[in-house]
Amino acid sequence: MTGGKVLLVVCLFVVGVVNCQEDNKLDEEDLKLLRSESTIPLEEALRCGIFFAQDQIGLDPIERLFVIKFTWPAPECPTEDRVERGVEHCSKLWDKIVTKLQYKKPSLVKERKEAGFSMGDDICNTLKEKGVLYAGNKSKRFPEGMTLGFFSNTCANVKWEDTGKRHPEKICCAKGTHVDCP
Repeated sequence: MTGGKVLLVVCLFVVGVVNCQEDNKLDEEDLKLLRSESTIPLEEALRCGIFFAQDQIGLDPIERLFVIKFTWPAPECPTEDRVERGVEHCSKLWDKIVTKLQYKKPSLVKERKEAGFSMGDDICNTLKEKGVLYAGNKSKRFPEGMTLGFFSNTCANVKWEDTGKRHPEKICCAKGTHVDCP
């Protein structure tokens, strides 16, 4: 399975376990809505996504892991300014996602799960496809591993805004396989 298909399954998982309401309950209508592509044009929309991020808050992301397909209306558009409502919206969404994203848990891709792969392996495989063979040991650029962070985007702007939300654990990889960090 290619990294793109793995990311699609991961994306469906994330969208399937979260919504932006105050409670953590999901009903079937929420799931159906969040799994679908929105009809809102990106130029009028708010989006959220998981990226390989810098440790320092506020910097641009390093590389995209995936962007949630569903979009929300952004009445602030058009603007190139940071939209705090969007940042807060995505922050709340991350708070529900982060507890489900555990690197050592089995892959969400059926074939990969059956082959013994983990969620961390899926993420590391994506890094490998993007040309990063090592994060952690043997890595000059990411010797302590890589950080996952959540970002928001409004009005199809080029810039993704850092929500300040990070996964509590760095991810370390060796040739597409998740390994323990140093």
